Amino acid sequence: MDEHNSRLIELIAQGAQLHLQGKLSKAADCYRQALEIDADNATSHNNLGFLLAQQRHWKEALQHLQLAVELAPKNANFLGNLGQVLAMTGSVQDGLDLLLKAANLDPGNAQVWDNLGRLRLNMGDIVGAENAWRQAYRNAQYDARVITSLAGAIAMQNRHPEAIDWYRQALEINPGYADAWAQLGVSLFLRQDYGSARECLQKALSLDAANYSALRHLGYVHMSLGDIPAALDCFKTLLNFYPDAGSARLDLAVLLLAQDQNPAALEHMQFLYRNDSHNDRVVFYYGLSLYQTGDKPRAFEVWRALEQSDSPYRLKIAEFAGD
Repeated sequence: MDEHNSRLIELIAQGAQLHLQGKLSKAADCYRQALEIDADNATSHNNLGFLLAQQRHWKEALQHLQLAVELAPKNANFLGNLGQVLAMTGSVQDGLDLLLKAANLDPGNAQVWDNLGRLRLNMGDIVGAENAWRQAYRNAQYDARVITSLAGAIAMQNRHPEAIDWYRQALEINPGYADAWAQLGVSLFLRQDYGSARECLQKALSLDAANYSALRHLGYVHMSLGDIPAALDCFKTLLNFYPDAGSARLDLAVLLLAQDQNPAALEHMQFLYRNDSHNDRVVFYYGLSLYQTGDKPRAFEVWRALEQSDSPYRLKIAEFAGD
C-alpha cells in the first residue's frame, strides 16, 4: 500500500471515529482532507454528505451523497443515505425509491430496512413501516432500537399486548434503553394499567430526564390516578425542557383551568392563541380561560370563530351563552 492510500484510509477512519463522538467539525475536516487526496473516493463523499445532512446543510450534503452513489452505485448504504436526505428535503417518492433499491440490493442490511421503516412511518404508512422493521429485525435480532421501533408501529395499530411483548424483549437486551421503557409505559397506560405504566415511565425518566413521551404520559397517568399536583409538575417540567411544545402547553393550560388556576392558564393560552389561532381546541380553551378570568365579552368574541363551523366545541360554547 502506497503512502497516499495509507493516509487516505487513516483520514477516513479518523473522521469516522470523530463523527461517532459527535465532533462533527473535526470529522468533516478529515473527510475533506481525504477528498483532497482522492476526489473520487465514494466513502469520503458519503460520510461527508451524511455529516452535512446532520448539520442541515442540505444542498452540499446532496452533492456529496449523489457523487457517492455515482461512484459506487451498488452500495446499499450510500443509496440509503441519499434516499433519506432526498425524503427529508421534500423529494419523498425519490427517497423511497432509492431506499427500496438499496433494500433489494442488500436484503440483509438492517440499517437500510430501519431507514425504510422510519420513512414509511413519516409517510403515514404504518403497515409498511411494521413490515420494514420486521425485515430489519430478521437481520438485527439483538438491536433494542430496531425492536422498539417495530413495537411502536405495532402499538400504533392498537395491538398493545403484542407491542408490550416486543418492548419487554428490547429491554431484556438493553435494560438501560429509556425509549423502550417510555413506550412500554405508554402502551400500559393505554391498557389502563396505570400502576405499571407509572413504574415504566419513571424508570424511563431515571435514564433520560428529558424524555418527552415519558414526561407527557406520566402526567396523564397522574391525572388518571387523581394526583393532580404530580401531573402539573410533569407538564411544567416538560415545558421547561420543550418550551415550543404547543400540545404539552395546551395540556397544562387545560389542567390549570380544571383546577381553577385561571390566570396561569390564561397566560399559556394567550401564548398558544398568538401562534395557532386556527386550532379549534386552542380557540375554545383560550375563550374559556378568558371566560373564567371574568372577561366574558372577549371570550364570546374569540368563540365567534367557531359558531359557524362544524366544530364539536360549538355545542360546548352554547352551554355558556345562557350565563
